[in-house]
Amino acid sequence: MLADLGLSPPLGGWYNTAGVIVVLLTVSLLYRLGRDDGGPPMMAETIPFLSNMIAVVTKPVPFWDRALKMMQRLKTDIIRFRLGRVPVYVIVGDKKTNVLFRMNTGFSVKRVHNTFVGVMFGPSKEDQVRWLADTSGREKKRLPEGEHVEDIDRIWLRLHNSLHEYLLRTKPTDDLATWFFTNFIARTTKLLPLGKSTDMLIWDFIRYNQTDVAGRALAGDLVFDMNPGYIDTMRKFDAALLPVAFGPPRWVRPQPHIDREAFLAMNLQWMTKALALFDWDSPAASSSGWEPIFGSPLIRSIVRWGLEIGLSTQSISGICGIQLSGQNGNSVPASAWCILHALTSSDPDLLPNLTAESHAALKVDPTTGAHSFDLHKLISSPWLQAIYTETLRTKLTHSVIRDADIDTTLDGTKIPKGAMVYAPMPIAHNNPVWAVPGHPPQEFWPGAISHPPSNPSLERKSGSSP
Repeated sequence: MLADLGLSPPLGGWYNTAGVIVVLLTVSLLYRLGRDDGGPPMMAETIPFLSNMIAVVTKPVPFWDRALKMMQRLKTDIIRFRLGRVPVYVIVGDKKTNVLFRMNTGFSVKRVHNTFVGVMFGPSKEDQVRWLADTSGREKKRLPEGEHVEDIDRIWLRLHNSLHEYLLRTKPTDDLATWFFTNFIARTTKLLPLGKSTDMLIWDFIRYNQTDVAGRALAGDLVFDMNPGYIDTMRKFDAALLPVAFGPPRWVRPQPHIDREAFLAMNLQWMTKALALFDWDSPAASSSGWEPIFGSPLIRSIVRWGLEIGLSTQSISGICGIQLSGQNGNSVPASAWCILHALTSSDPDLLPNLTAESHAALKVDPTTGAHSFDLHKLISSPWLQAIYTETLRTKLTHSVIRDADIDTTLDGTKIPKGAMVYAPMPIAHNNPVWAVPGHPPQEFWPGAISHPPSNPSLERKSGSSP
């Protein structure tokens, strides 16, 4: 079994010994005896404390599908499994999930934040101590436990302010989107000339070209020009986060750790050179526009803040690198899926209407003939909204995660201190509530926009959030 999981090379042959077999049998017996404690049903696993942990971090889609089928079979909205030694409660439904977003319920994101600060950003040890000591929250008003935190050490607030300023406000967001669209159209036109048929692998085209242009829009040219293979390394980094954070130790599965460190090293190399080249007294430093070393005002804002509060170059580079990873980790696969669904959908209305909406938002400069889009008109187009929403509903694999800081209850279920609560999107999004006659919830079907079901309560509304 261990060999089947790909664990035999780093483990050698010691697991074949009689002593280890006895240990495994004992652990298995204790594990099974501990399951019948009157709590929610427990997901089975072949190797206690290990099988489910490996499954959830390496193959989350089939794992959550198995969890959903178990919940449906047992007609329950809460089950359990173990992430190593940590008990995890899997929930579905508004009644339970909404509690996770309320204050003073005994649940927090501390463990997730603390784990991912070190895993994702890779800060220096000194900066990680400062980061984890910031218990004041990201709002202007401090959380009660963070009243003692000095203004300069309110790291979550300062980072949140930069993200809010440059990713949520209309003008900076429009500027970023315009830069991306202008350059992506230019690249696409060059690689795929109009009127000329071309054979292409959609995923490869989107993965490399969209990521490259979107990444340059956000962080400039320098990081891509000086790091060949950056896009592939970033993709491996994204896949490594869960295994490094919650998977088996490095000696069991070293590759995710190697992939993570390679991406962090590239970002450190970029930041070291960028800080040596960039002139903070130049007009570019305070400009709202794009420049090639740091790209957008967002990255310049994060770098300036990091320098002001004394973060190391290593920490600053990690924070900026995770902005690039976060920007592309979801949007690039979503774009590819939207295109694939548009080309392969059995709904005959989908592709013609998507084409019509795109043409309606297209603008042509009468002088130069250059093409661009009316972005606000484009993103508000009903069919584009429908296919985008269905892509998110059927393809997202993230979970809302909270930790129990104290012994507490969740809709009548006892949750012990130290346990984790997961509200997985694949389970919520494949819930039978989304079923429409002739269209099960697992099916990609944006057709509700033109083929509403006879029962209005079952309608999947375009643009609504699952």
